[in-house]
Amino acid sequence: MACLLRAFWAVSAAVLLSALWGTVAGDRLLVVPQDGSHWLSMKDIVVRLSEKGHEIVVVAPEINLLLTESKYYTRKIYPVPYDQEELEGRYRSFGRNHFSERWLLNAAQVEYRNNMIVINMYFLTCQSLLRDAATLSFLREAKFDALFTDPALPCGVILAEYLGLPSVYLFRGFPCSLENTFTRTPSPTSYVPRYYTAFSDRMTFPQRVANFLTRILENILLDLLYTKYEDLARDILKIEVDLPALYRKADIWLMRYDFVFEFPRPVMPNMVFIGGTNCKKVGILSQAPLPMLAGLLLCLCVVVPWAEGGKVLVVPMEGSHWLSMRKAVQELHARGHQAVVLSPEVNMHIKAEDFFTVKSYATPYTQDEFDDLMVRHLHLLFEKANFLTMFWTTMVSLKKVFLMFERSCEELLNNKDLIRDLNASSFDVVLTDPVYPCGAVLAKYLSIPAVFFLRSLPCDIDFEGTACPNPFSYVPRLLTMNSDHMTFFQRVKNMLYPLALKYICHVFVTPYAQMASKLLQREVSLVDVLSSASVWLFRGDFVMDYPRPVMPNMVFIGGINCANRKPLSQEFEAYVNASGEHGIVVFSLGSMVSEIPEQKAMEIADALGKIPQTVLWRYTGPAPPNLAKNTKLVKWLPQNDLLGHPKARAFITHSGSHGIYEGICNGVPMVMMPLFGDQMDNAKRMETRGAGVTLNVLEMTSKDLENALNTVIKDKSYKENIMRLSSLHKDRPIEPLDLAVFWVEFVMRHKGAPHLRPAAHDLTWYQYHSLDVIGFLLAVGLTVVFIAFKCCVFAYRKCFGKKGRVKKSHKSKTH
Repeated sequence: MACLLRAFWAVSAAVLLSALWGTVAGDRLLVVPQDGSHWLSMKDIVVRLSEKGHEIVVVAPEINLLLTESKYYTRKIYPVPYDQEELEGRYRSFGRNHFSERWLLNAAQVEYRNNMIVINMYFLTCQSLLRDAATLSFLREAKFDALFTDPALPCGVILAEYLGLPSVYLFRGFPCSLENTFTRTPSPTSYVPRYYTAFSDRMTFPQRVANFLTRILENILLDLLYTKYEDLARDILKIEVDLPALYRKADIWLMRYDFVFEFPRPVMPNMVFIGGTNCKKVGILSQAPLPMLAGLLLCLCVVVPWAEGGKVLVVPMEGSHWLSMRKAVQELHARGHQAVVLSPEVNMHIKAEDFFTVKSYATPYTQDEFDDLMVRHLHLLFEKANFLTMFWTTMVSLKKVFLMFERSCEELLNNKDLIRDLNASSFDVVLTDPVYPCGAVLAKYLSIPAVFFLRSLPCDIDFEGTACPNPFSYVPRLLTMNSDHMTFFQRVKNMLYPLALKYICHVFVTPYAQMASKLLQREVSLVDVLSSASVWLFRGDFVMDYPRPVMPNMVFIGGINCANRKPLSQEFEAYVNASGEHGIVVFSLGSMVSEIPEQKAMEIADALGKIPQTVLWRYTGPAPPNLAKNTKLVKWLPQNDLLGHPKARAFITHSGSHGIYEGICNGVPMVMMPLFGDQMDNAKRMETRGAGVTLNVLEMTSKDLENALNTVIKDKSYKENIMRLSSLHKDRPIEPLDLAVFWVEFVMRHKGAPHLRPAAHDLTWYQYHSLDVIGFLLAVGLTVVFIAFKCCVFAYRKCFGKKGRVKKSHKSKTH
């Protein structure tokens, strides 16, 4: 089974490489390998790419160890200034020296000299390639589509820059963790051990001190190893070269390990883990013992019962959050699992269906009270007021909404009979949305592994719950509406904004922490509860979101709500066909907003009446008096099916993640009118990528909406950009829904995923930031300086102080 999984990752690596420059067979790939054992893993991927129809050229020195000819690729040989005997002799010397005796003070020196035996050989090889005019001329004229290289030594890195090719790196790791420097991956020394330290991710204080000092020395090692390559690159590229900057131009980093083997740590989105690609397919067994094997299988069938599906406890969040989770629950049911959904008696969308069982619990409010509160809260979004008034009324309204959810959670956690029943049911996993933390608290109390299903959490709680680094300099905070390329003042805002929101969030999350502490009978914070999650399923991806550090237990399933397009009903098919050559515009403000104030509705209707397209508007309020003939009001519309129709020209959306992803999946440019929550940030992301136009729903006029629609429909760049995003989003080895279900089943099979949980969760805040290590080193440094200063003063007094006193004494006697 393990090797089958490894084979899957080998295929995934080949798929990723293919996706980088296209999916059409016949693309050309240039391979710049490193000789020795590194080539063995790379060769497996090269063979798979060749089998997929790609043309492969491998550049190889004429004197080598393992870079032999093959039917799967063409070798391009270049001369080198050494012979086979010298090459093999250097490797033998390198191997023998590892067994030589060393003593403590010269161990590093011996290791450095030993490595330089091989490194100098590789530099000669690289120099020969980059200064061979015939080879470079051939490579320029060959018109390759991408370059595939092992970046342990930077010959391929320099060549990719020289030829202007996108590059994919395959490697195990750099000396002293230099990949963290090259990829800009945060690597806290408090729990990320450096290479050659032989530490685990749970270090003692002295080990963390040594790890910290090793990190400082890495830059020195970078200069020792790569200075000659920088000089060579300057000579070849004819420009000033910063080697780390060249490395950062890599498109994909294929890492030959995974987090079964490695300790969990932060990674970047373009780092793909393919540990085990070298596991060969299991061979066919000898036919001799087949009768005995058949008998054994028969016994197993009799003795071992057939495997049954698992049991999933689902604790959802109300509103649109449930709609995506519902698809995952439905797919889990289709794969043989039993799902039980905990639902408050009073809710919006959670209704009994045949693919799950509902267990309801009482709420201290009625359906009318709930509906009235939600309507009044949504109406506030369309009321114009000054900032302070708007802020205060919104906070008061939000407090009432959150109070209602808190009371619902309290009812659930105090329902002893229900909890006793859940405990006796022996669930295998809890699937919950941590925006409503009640599910996380319940999973902690029942000691059931939890899978979180979410878009994001306010006030950086998701970053804290995953122990994920989040640099203020390029990771925009929720509600800031910043991109990842911020001005100085935007970075100031990005740092101050979450600090200001901490107090507000404290008001909302404290009741859940108190409920958790009461139920668990020990003092816990909400972050303590959230940090116990096995896997976090985020309803986003890096087509929509900006690249940032992530943790190994964070999985991205953006677009899970994009179902396959179904045929339209006769009613909607008639609307679409009647639109003629101008096509349709789809207009929906989401599942929670189906009517708006009359004046705003009239402004919108006026704008929609001035475009030639037919507009299908999901709206349940009174029809605006000025509604034009081209605008059809419907109480419900098949949004994804309409957006998938060839006649869809634009999509007016409130920028909820469901709508945004349906726009991306179907390649429809958007006019975005964000209303609350993360919708402003979602709109900013699409606007930054040139896929839509954002309007302020309170400030916009009829003319603004008309102009925005004409812009996204008539300006071809918007269609081109959204189609590019759609192509990127769809080009993946596994569908988001299948990926989500896989990880839920993974947690069920393995009773959690403790190997993905970083050691950062077990550190205090000052240990995490190495403040105790820094303080200790400062104290040692100051002590050394103080002692040195005192020694100098003492020596000075001994040498010069006595002579001065003698002269002074002699002078006094003269007088």
